[in-house]
Amino acid sequence: MAYLRFTPQEYRALCRARRVVDLRTDDPNFFQVSLLFALADDWPRLAERVAGLLPSQLIVLRNHLRALSGDVGPGPGQDFTPAELEALAQARGTGLATVRPIGPFRDVLVRHFEKVSPVLAKKLAGLSGPQLERLWEEVRRRGRPGT
Repeated sequence: MAYLRFTPQEYRALCRARRVVDLRTDDPNFFQVSLLFALADDWPRLAERVAGLLPSQLIVLRNHLRALSGDVGPGPGQDFTPAELEALAQARGTGLATVRPIGPFRDVLVRHFEKVSPVLAKKLAGLSGPQLERLWEEVRRRGRPGT
């Protein structure tokens, strides 16, 4: 599971930068570049650190900043095809039906779908915690296996 640590000053700088960074993008590289521009003048060392983050770390950071902004993105299901929702329903029926919250198991889901459906794996990796919870609940409500 990816995690990040920042000093309190760095964290405040990142929180201020979120106001000028496009958090709606699903492209970690675009997010990284826009964050670098927001930090470069006042926080060059932090900008250097952000430049070295892995894509999975950038997704964690972007999702955290999205949540702080109250923007958890589109509702679940809107960006998923019927086949992807069915694949999630089948995964949910394999023993994950009773898992609540699902957030800590995100990496398990992503690794599972990386081989089966890389596009679905990428979508799941890009969801914030609240988005993943809403998606998991939507799949349960649709009456799929494991409900």
